[in-house]
Amino acid sequence: MSTKPSVAISYWAYPLGDDQRMQDLAGIIDFQSELSRDFNVFVSGKPTDSLGGGLYELAVVILHNESVKDALLFGSGLATDMAKDALKELLLNKIGKPLKNAFAKLKQKNEEKEPEIDTLEIRFKDMQVLIYNVCPDGILRNLDIVMDLLGARIQEFINDGQLPSYIYIPVFFDKEASSDDWRHMPVYRRLEKVDETIKVQGDADYLNYWGMFYPYHTQGLFKVYHVRTKKLIDAQIESPDYGSFN
Repeated sequence: MSTKPSVAISYWAYPLGDDQRMQDLAGIIDFQSELSRDFNVFVSGKPTDSLGGGLYELAVVILHNESVKDALLFGSGLATDMAKDALKELLLNKIGKPLKNAFAKLKQKNEEKEPEIDTLEIRFKDMQVLIYNVCPDGILRNLDIVMDLLGARIQEFINDGQLPSYIYIPVFFDKEASSDDWRHMPVYRRLEKVDETIKVQGDADYLNYWGMFYPYHTQGLFKVYHVRTKKLIDAQIESPDYGSFN
């Protein structure tokens, strides 16, 4: 039986003095209370003296105590239309919608602090999805379409026997790194926080390339999924967060 998922949210805040006090987000208690209707909630803000870098950028981790397959296959060999609707309901309405609505209110109360959802990670027992912010309000503005599309595509991955252990949304083609790769493989990566050379389109990037990691595959651990064509590309991925896979 499905249980209420848990959400852990952490962020850095501007410090006040030397005694661990901080200039917290206005309405953070209301934010936590609203989320508690749909999640078991843990919120942790800490002061930092990083001179403004990364302030009020929320790292959100959602834990669902089921595997994707157990939750959706209903004992059959394939993901059915009923399972597809169930997964979309879970991702779009049970996870995405309450998070989006609660954060939109929090953001409205803190216009001067400009809070963002910097990363959104959704963990099932057999799969993790990591969504990155690549433009102002990127995750918040694109959450509905990403969740809807993710629900549909996960069904296809299951039916094709290609369910990855990790999905990274989005990744970007690194032309310079690809030209230097001795294996002549295309290189994809997430964006750097500073000194980024890749040109960002914005919202369109969320529906362009997704990274897929298969630790159990003998022919290539990492593939890039072209969202629009549904093609899997043999590739290498590099990131300070999760190293290098190929």
